[in-house]
Amino acid sequence: MNDKAIAFAEATTWLQMPMQERIADKLGDILLASDEILDLIRCGRAEHETDETLLSIERLVKRVCD
Repeated sequence: MNDKAIAFAEATTWLQMPMQERIADKLGDILLASDEILDLIRCGRAEHETDETLLSIERLVKRVCD
């Protein structure tokens, strides 16, 4: 971690949280980001033809969510 990240973590008591809670929080972040990625792909279909790259990304992200 860089100094700025450490200072932020200390200010928000991140380092004082139990490891399990920190892991659960990060997993929640991953699920939220995955859902946002799927929304981007799905909304983009209205604007563009879906190419094979986006389809493969969608399949990978869905696996994370599942």
